[in-house]
Amino acid sequence: AITLGGGEVSLLELSSAYAVLANGGYAVTPTFVSSVTDSQGAVLWQQECASTVSCLRESVLDERIAYLLTGDEHFPAAFWQRWEEFQRANPVNLSANWESAQEVSLRLIALCWAARLFESSPHSSVERKARLAASLVDHARRIPPTLIYARAQDNNHLISEAAGLYTAGVLLTRFPQAKRWKKLGWLWFNRAVQSQIEDDGEYIQHSTNYQ
Repeated sequence: AITLGGGEVSLLELSSAYAVLANGGYAVTPTFVSSVTDSQGAVLWQQECASTVSCLRESVLDERIAYLLTGDEHFPAAFWQRWEEFQRANPVNLSANWESAQEVSLRLIALCWAARLFESSPHSSVERKARLAASLVDHARRIPPTLIYARAQDNNHLISEAAGLYTAGVLLTRFPQAKRWKKLGWLWFNRAVQSQIEDDGEYIQHSTNYQ
């Protein structure tokens, strides 16, 4: 055991750790020399980030956590930009990204978290929030028509789709169908967990991806 404060941390290590927050959750190996110039300012040597390990970035912290810790507004700005690009490229029920109810469910859950996280950001305008809420309703409506397939599979599809319905039911309370989504989601989520997870915690799908 090491006593509190007894472990030695160099200034470089400490700076590198805090730099993750400023870098949006990415760890970057420190580089002491980025270029060498002569007395006239001509570049004699410059580090090429594309080919050197020290310049490679590794994601070590979720961007949403980085936003909570730093309040950096480029995170919600990037979220809204990417979400609006997705909407334009994927009309409701008219693209490949709407074919799988499981994908729709997971996207619904992720969007709900993002909406809550960025709720107070100046980038989250009333109009944007309204459009996102309407899209969440579209997502929730997409799940029940093919839920019978997930029930027949009785695997991770059913768990995620039931979780998506329940999430929509809990958060979209102003919509008439919310109570039905919540009830249906809770019913099938509980049944799926009881039938798919063994008493010892083992999952029914014996794949390292699902354990």
